[in-house]
Amino acid sequence: MRAQQRGLTPRGWGFAAAGTVVCAAGLALCLGGTTAAQAAPAAVSGGAFGVAADVSVAGINLHVPANPSVRLPSPGGSANPLTGHVVNVGIGDLVSLGVLDSSTVGTPPGGTVHSTADVQGLRVAGLIGDYGDATALHVQENVIRTQCSATESGASASTDLAHLVIAGQTVAADPGPNTHIDVAGIAEVVLNEQIPSGSSGSPGITVNGVHIHLLPGLKSLGGGDIYLAQSRCSITGGTSMPVGAVGGVVLTGVLGVLFTGYQFRKRRSGRGAAGDGTAA
Repeated sequence: MRAQQRGLTPRGWGFAAAGTVVCAAGLALCLGGTTAAQAAPAAVSGGAFGVAADVSVAGINLHVPANPSVRLPSPGGSANPLTGHVVNVGIGDLVSLGVLDSSTVGTPPGGTVHSTADVQGLRVAGLIGDYGDATALHVQENVIRTQCSATESGASASTDLAHLVIAGQTVAADPGPNTHIDVAGIAEVVLNEQIPSGSSGSPGITVNGVHIHLLPGLKSLGGGDIYLAQSRCSITGGTSMPVGAVGGVVLTGVLGVLFTGYQFRKRRSGRGAAGDGTAA
């Protein structure tokens, strides 16, 4: 008999072809048709305060740091709300406030951040309150409240107002984002001031319930900015891995190992058959 020739039998070639097709299918799964598996956010950021100001009145600079200020520790956040509460805050003789509250909460495993800020009883001499030019800007038993939320899918914010009257007109309880009101020669006021930040997968937003920009000039009380009821929320997204890519890589790797083992066994079998064969 003639010695058995080395190499794959027809059946072996069939297995090899099938293995190649399945490996190619696994590679195709890796390269296309994938869906993203979202990881938990890598970090959260949130905070809030009732009032902050940098103004100049009669040549005197007045700085009021954010108060009461709360901020989530980074990057782990807090599963329990962090809160602040103060009463009877003043900025010289220019601004007085009754009750201020702030709160923020959120953690990366939870995947969300929520912050709120409340201001009640705001008065600004000559602008807001029961004295000065009441036709310019007048607030009686006012309430300014903001809130924001953020997840990896997006960030949103809103402002609610009560009993706010500017230039003799009652302001809507839910003003649209970045509503501007000009009080000629005295101030520029922005209601529900919203400032988006971040990017897709890592969104953020800051909202100021009322932002008063004092204008310098003959009618002016001074210059500078007063921020009331600020809330901040943001998420730093985790790394996403395409599910199809993971499955494709694993499948291709496993089939590659099996096919290599099959080839090795066939080659050893072929060598053994050639060594035992006899010539005709």
